[in-house]
Amino acid sequence: MFVFGILVKTLDNKSAIVFAGFVTTTTLVVSTQSTWGFSFCKGIEMDKKVPIKVCLTGGAGQIGYSLLPMLAAGEVFGHSQPVELRIHDIPSKIEHMRGITMELEDCRYPLLKAIRYGSDEMEMMKGVDLVVMLASLPMLPGEERKDLLKKNAKLMKNFGEVLQKVALDTTKVVVVTNPANTMALLLSKVFTRIPKTNITSLSMIDHNRCLFQIAKKLGGDPSTVRNVVCWGNHSRTVYPDMTYATIDGKPVLSKIKDLEYINKEFIEIIRSRAFEIQKARQQTAGFSTASAARDHIRALYRGTEHGEWVTIGVYTDGEAYGIEKDLYFAYPVMCKNGEYEIVEGLKWDTFAKEQIDISTKELLAEKATLLEAIKQQSFLMKNILHFRQK
Repeated sequence: MFVFGILVKTLDNKSAIVFAGFVTTTTLVVSTQSTWGFSFCKGIEMDKKVPIKVCLTGGAGQIGYSLLPMLAAGEVFGHSQPVELRIHDIPSKIEHMRGITMELEDCRYPLLKAIRYGSDEMEMMKGVDLVVMLASLPMLPGEERKDLLKKNAKLMKNFGEVLQKVALDTTKVVVVTNPANTMALLLSKVFTRIPKTNITSLSMIDHNRCLFQIAKKLGGDPSTVRNVVCWGNHSRTVYPDMTYATIDGKPVLSKIKDLEYINKEFIEIIRSRAFEIQKARQQTAGFSTASAARDHIRALYRGTEHGEWVTIGVYTDGEAYGIEKDLYFAYPVMCKNGEYEIVEGLKWDTFAKEQIDISTKELLAEKATLLEAIKQQSFLMKNILHFRQK
């Protein structure tokens, strides 16, 4: 074991310790000094003594298995914010959840103050600060996206009804369950005690895929790529837009001038990526989805860097970019103090508008399918209750 410290010069040319800690063969422990510090972004003012309570539905699945260590290790809320994790899944996954819990315990995460698991939604969701919706029924051979929507709508409606009863008025929900945008819309119509802005849907996986592909094309570092946008639905109609993207601070379009690549090849790579992964693995994307969820939550809670935006599915008010009201649509957003703000003023050319219109129409069609499914379920329940009363 050895102790380390990092010294920097302050503006008045004085030295100050920014970080200090110690390293063992297996663990890096870092503490921040309260006398001097810096921040690239402004996040939620979190009480460092009170753990953030996080519930993962479908937490025993491959995405949950990858995301749980990220939450426990401080990759999401920061390396001084304790967490309490609640893993929810179906009763047949109880032993699986028990095994995951033992693994988390064996990792000895200093920030992980409690772990609970179970199949009782009321117990797992009561009083949580954040819910990450991962639970999903599989899309079977021969089924279409609308079939998955109808099946997962039943799950989401049930979760929403539970949250309406036992969650906090400040609870935030990140929807990963597909189709994520429309599942977020459904949740907003059931879990009505919180603002619709507290519910967001995952589009960061498309965003992250764009960052890598641009860096790959230019032979650069993905961490230096900024400000792509993945407009619309998280689906095969998403519009990946590099118009305002930069790499190493320079416009990407000053380096990539091949319109065939920009308007066709690049877009198709992003749109088909999930299918290609599933085809190769015989499973849907796992840890890349978890990584995107981490980035999404981290941006919401800790803020985005100055001048940088991320792509998140958010509720439409009918004003931003003229997108119809009452959808969840992926926009470029900047985050601060636990809130997001849509980046305004980005221009669309004719091609971009055509692509975004296609994605918007798909969201409207999914909304219509959703409302019809809810109507049918309500009619069925009324008939069942009427039959029972007889």
